[in-house]
Amino acid sequence: MGLGFRDELTSKVDLKGRVSIPAPFRSVLAEGDPECTTGKNPRVVLMHGMGGDECLTGYTVDAAKNIEEKILAMPYGRDRKKLLRRLAAKSIPLTVDDNGRIILRDDLTKKFNISGSAIFVGMVELFQIWNPEAYEIDSADLDADIDDSDTMELLNSVGLGG
Repeated sequence: MGLGFRDELTSKVDLKGRVSIPAPFRSVLAEGDPECTTGKNPRVVLMHGMGGDECLTGYTVDAAKNIEEKILAMPYGRDRKKLLRRLAAKSIPLTVDDNGRIILRDDLTKKFNISGSAIFVGMVELFQIWNPEAYEIDSADLDADIDDSDTMELLNSVGLGG
């Protein structure tokens, strides 16, 4: 996956729900799509209702397949059934069009209050699509617990301090 999804980039959303996926994100999607050969557009798997955040989450085809394989490897039971149902009912495979866009369904733009613009947030293995104001609130909440002196100190608890 190379360097994965990185940065915070804003794209316009038109009245039909069309939004451009930032070019660096499209490159990661292409790398993570085994069917994306020269001349073909990459696919993305959008998930909603899986992570608890007030946003859409985008995965490469390979990453979505990896999640699916982990769920299918679980023993039969309630947890497996719950995850499979969510995965199937709350994920949407989409192909990026020739202009680098996807169309966000009307119910999703309403649910996540995405209109006018959306912020794409890279999170290495995935990306999120947020309403910009909701993202600011969520970011402020996450940042409230972090001392500005050295954010990298958070890695000390996992033995990766440098």
